[in-house]
Amino acid sequence: MEIELKELVNAKDGLSKLVKQDLNITLAFKLSKDLKKIEEELKIFEEKRMGLFKKYGEEKEGQMQVSKSNFEPFLKELEELLSVKVNIEFNKLKMSQIEGVKLSAVDLLALSSFIEE
Repeated sequence: MEIELKELVNAKDGLSKLVKQDLNITLAFKLSKDLKKIEEELKIFEEKRMGLFKKYGEEKEGQMQVSKSNFEPFLKELEELLSVKVNIEFNKLKMSQIEGVKLSAVDLLALSSFIEE
């Protein structure tokens, strides 16, 4: 599956919640493996994102902050990074597999690339 990093970032919390649910053991195993692959991509993303903070920001009170003068180029590069497409092997979920699982509408929206009807 080819997907933009921003979709992975948005889906991570929903996928983590889903893995913690009481699922069929086979589905739970496959989902855990898929989440591990996604976390590997997100780890690389996070390293690059922090690199942008170091490039455009400065540390204040233990946190990286981007000044107003650097905010526009920082945001441009961050958006560019978020739009990078990556290939992830992911077994799309069927709605019937997660029937009865408690997820919010926000989580379901974030997971829309990972669910088929």
